[in-house]
Amino acid sequence: MSSLRKQISDDFKDRESFLKTFCRQASNSHMRDDPAPKKRSSIATGAAASSSHMTGSRKHALLAALKTIDDNKSQD
Repeated sequence: MSSLRKQISDDFKDRESFLKTFCRQASNSHMRDDPAPKKRSSIATGAAASSSHMTGSRKHALLAALKTIDDNKSQD
């Protein structure tokens, strides 16, 4: 039972480490080169559309990363 818990813990740590690295790379690639401060608008139309697009693409990227981890684990 202890070895099973250790294996689950190690798998979880591997996933977390991979996702932290992957998310850091993805967030750096989405940063703007323009150093000017961004204006926040209270109008929900433009901001909501942009936000949901970024959230959706990040979700797909994270799911793809998890699938890659699972595929690599199954090949071992």
